[in-house]
Amino acid sequence: NRAQKLWFSLLFGMTYNSSLAWVYYNHYPDPTNIDWDDLDKWNRATLDRQPFQTDTRYNKGRIVAIWQSIAHWIHTEGGGDIERAFDKQITSDATASYHNVHRQLLRLRKYGRMTAWLAAQCLYETAGLPIAPDTMFTDDPGNQSVWNGTCYYWSLENMTVGSQPKYAGYKPTPKDRAKFRGLEQQLMEECRARVDHPDLSYFTLETHLCQFKKLLTGGD
Repeated sequence: NRAQKLWFSLLFGMTYNSSLAWVYYNHYPDPTNIDWDDLDKWNRATLDRQPFQTDTRYNKGRIVAIWQSIAHWIHTEGGGDIERAFDKQITSDATASYHNVHRQLLRLRKYGRMTAWLAAQCLYETAGLPIAPDTMFTDDPGNQSVWNGTCYYWSLENMTVGSQPKYAGYKPTPKDRAKFRGLEQQLMEECRARVDHPDLSYFTLETHLCQFKKLLTGGD
């Protein structure tokens, strides 16, 4: 049901692993009805078998505190109802709704830009939440993968960031970051002109830019 999809989306965001998110959901299907002592024991017993992805590895072992913050958010925003908590963020404007949801996700323990983005994408694609980002946060200093994907698309390899030899090690200025925010808008306009498909969004564009970067660099 919808409530289950919303909960699964939050689990996917914190793990970036759909299989692990399903295991979590299968063991604890209701975030508002969890025996915290039981969860702590189960977490400790299975920790070595919980395959977090690289981008979310610092969440590993911390699920009790993270889930308690989620349960608290559901209580304060939805009176204990996860659907009501999310529906409270939805307006007639899908972009405004996205930013409402994004701000709420950042209130959760260990949910930063990346985790909030992953959760929001799953909320949109799996739970059907009517949200539409108007940015990929290319200008965020921590968003190196999308920045580099944008560089490769626009033949700006000299501006790639990162310490690995395959990158230029460029140090973006505030002016550069403002420019790249414009480039992501321009790229989306090109995509919309060429691709007529309901799945086209900043979520899918972000995914493809990251994969494009990996194709050109041979890895993460």
